[in-house]
Amino acid sequence: MKRALILDFDGPLFSERTVKYHPKNQDAGLVRSWVIRNFGTEEIGHKIINYCFMDETAVGMLNKLYLDNPYEIVVSSTWAEVCTKNQIESLFVLNGIAAPMHKDWDCPKNGRFSATRLHRIKWWLEAHQNYDYAIIDDPWSFSEIMNENLLIRHGYDVDRVVCVDPNIGILLEDMEKIYRAWI
Repeated sequence: MKRALILDFDGPLFSERTVKYHPKNQDAGLVRSWVIRNFGTEEIGHKIINYCFMDETAVGMLNKLYLDNPYEIVVSSTWAEVCTKNQIESLFVLNGIAAPMHKDWDCPKNGRFSATRLHRIKWWLEAHQNYDYAIIDDPWSFSEIMNENLLIRHGYDVDRVVCVDPNIGILLEDMEKIYRAWI
């Protein structure tokens, strides 16, 4: 069966500690140069991009998961609302993410401006029922992730939903939960 990893960026890959303390993110000139070269501007939509280097351990865990259980990435992050697929792919190349993006790479709003992430991910899953999945997100951008009953009512398998601490990012036990779900 095909697999999709539905992935948020801020929190899981760009934890608060990574944004604030990754040595390369602290080099404002380096970040600004890369962002302008790849995105054309520092301000994309409502977002000022002042970091671009992900948590290297989180990337390493995702790459190991990909080697063991090949998957395609679907972006649930708000980055998908302000960046193109090519821009996101350049961010993945910069950070060494091995997994490819799915051809339907972001979670649709289905014409609804106020669609919640809960619904957007559900719509993607309904359109791709031949995919096994796991979700990595955080409560800052997907508050419903904390409510298991709500997730179950909307058809989610809570064993495939990982809620990370956005200050720390992806932990070993988070990856182990995905491995168990994908056995």
